[in-house]
Amino acid sequence: MGAMHGWALTVDQRRSRMSEDLVPALQRVLAELPVLDDTGATPARPPRWDLPAERTAGDEVQAFTTDPGTLVAAVWAVCGQKLWWCGVGLGAVRTPLPGSTREAAGSAYIAARVAVEEAKKAINGVSVEVAEAPAPRLVQVLDVLAEVVGSLTSAELDVCDLYDRGMARPAIAGRLGISAPAVSKRLTTRRWEFLRRTRALAVDLAAEALSERTAQDQALSERTVSKSTGRGD
Repeated sequence: MGAMHGWALTVDQRRSRMSEDLVPALQRVLAELPVLDDTGATPARPPRWDLPAERTAGDEVQAFTTDPGTLVAAVWAVCGQKLWWCGVGLGAVRTPLPGSTREAAGSAYIAARVAVEEAKKAINGVSVEVAEAPAPRLVQVLDVLAEVVGSLTSAELDVCDLYDRGMARPAIAGRLGISAPAVSKRLTTRRWEFLRRTRALAVDLAAEALSERTAQDQALSERTVSKSTGRGD
């Protein structure tokens, strides 16, 4: 049995007792995310979930990905809805992976569980926990990301989503049933470029954090093997 490193996502619906069940809609959103890589190139690609989003308990959803772009797109979408507490855990998950995220185990899931509880006390509704090793720049950039997307209106997010998918302004106007000038009023191209660069930076730092975390575990594993075989210092 081995392990792979990545991000477990634990998302819990806010005020679930006073509103309808939003889990099925969130699962669809996470399955169809427009993902921008660190280059910010468009049109965006589909997400890469190693374990797709599933309901795990009540109004809670969990998923797992080793893809930095998918992580950032998911945090962007979840925090943009302003309906969820979002916990992100960076760590290991036991392999081979099970057929369901409900059956997965490892430090990433433990960290995500801690993170979602911390998210309920956070201003932006998101928290990041890194198992056994700090990643301060990733924590900071995802907090900034949540602040930025939380400042956008649903109308602005609709336009941003279609820009991400590579649609031109006239096509966006037709899809939303508004005029082309109204598209620019909701979200100018310049503003979208800023939002795109912000997410591209987050993807880059997420990739860096994952690489560092994987390298640390590999070094620890090599020291353990060396000691067990008598080749240590």
